Amino acid sequence: MTTHHIGRSFPGMAPTIEATCPCPKAPCGLVIQDEITEACREHHWSAAKTTRQSHPADQCPAAAPAVVEPPAAPPADEIRDQVLHAFDHAYTTGVLGYGTPEELLDAYDTSRSTGADRAAAFPPVRPHTLTSIACHLDARAVAIMRPDSQTFAEWQTVVAELRRMADETATTETPAVDLPSLAAALDGLDTLIATSSRDWGQYRVDAWLWAVLCGWDCEEDHEHDELCEDGEAMKEMARQHGWDEATVAKARRYRAAVRAVAEMQPAAGARQDEAQP
Repeated sequence: MTTHHIGRSFPGMAPTIEATCPCPKAPCGLVIQDEITEACREHHWSAAKTTRQSHPADQCPAAAPAVVEPPAAPPADEIRDQVLHAFDHAYTTGVLGYGTPEELLDAYDTSRSTGADRAAAFPPVRPHTLTSIACHLDARAVAIMRPDSQTFAEWQTVVAELRRMADETATTETPAVDLPSLAAALDGLDTLIATSSRDWGQYRVDAWLWAVLCGWDCEEDHEHDELCEDGEAMKEMARQHGWDEATVAKARRYRAAVRAVAEMQPAAGARQDEAQP
């Protein structure tokens, strides 16, 4: 039988009457009915006084809530079936645009997957493919965007991430590179561009190609002075096409790499001799 907490104080008011009586109290401040003392002249039956409020002990508003153990979780497949059953098919297909509730749940699973899960599901991509995409995006960003734009910064973030992925997926074995052929190709491009009648500084794409393949700076091996205008051409291109210091530094870094490779080629006479049958 469930005991009660009782009181002679009016409901909604502080239990001042109970505070002064000798009976054991419940957390709510009322008296525990089964433990009323005979000496109490307020709550003992012999006092014949009215009880103005009471509630079962297990429903005491001041008692700590009982800890309810959650039901054991069913298997994942069973939960998935329950969720699918709860989906409104018409809302899923007519409003959300999914073919079936299963497609909606698959999309939800994908959105909650971790980066490692997505990487495992992503098809393997060769490092040089990632690098090629990064170079293409980088070149297009320089060609068509202002370096101080938000889009340019976002593209550079993507480029950096692609290059990082390429580095991570690269194998320890480096494929052999035909440096003499590469050097000859770069030298040929340099000659082709340098002897062209095209104004390579007029458009941003052309100016960037010249900066990398030919170089806007004076590259003669001498002490630079006002006669060679060392650096002035690059400054003019930067001003004309909106290149910031980072872009100019990148162009010079790329140009240095091209020169380093081009200098590996053999002399012209040696190439001609090798080309003879």
